[in-house]
Amino acid sequence: MAAAVEPQVVHGGRQLNVDPLGSVNATGSRTVGRGILRVLGIVTFFASGLLMFVFWMTAMYRWLGGLGVILGLVLTPGAVVFPLVYWYVEDVFPTEYFAIWGVGLAGMFIAAIGGAASDSGG
Repeated sequence: MAAAVEPQVVHGGRQLNVDPLGSVNATGSRTVGRGILRVLGIVTFFASGLLMFVFWMTAMYRWLGGLGVILGLVLTPGAVVFPLVYWYVEDVFPTEYFAIWGVGLAGMFIAAIGGAASDSGG
């Protein structure tokens, strides 16, 4: 059975080993985990966006029934305005919505850290 061969990149006349889940800096040493940070951040960001969409659709369905589902697909929630309307209509502060929003922002920040390290070469 053949051994796995890592992809190689020529940088400044030198060959550098590239880790598919990480990156390589200018000296050729690996920054293991940077690629994983980027993927983790992106997955977290999109998962929180999906949960915010579910929160939006659930609220629209509870308020307007089937018409709310159709309007929920057509209209945008407005990240800042929707929680205030929800607070007014339901008379409950949407703490979960802001927590999910915060997780999404943290995921975006983590993805930016992982991507910046990969793009700058270390």
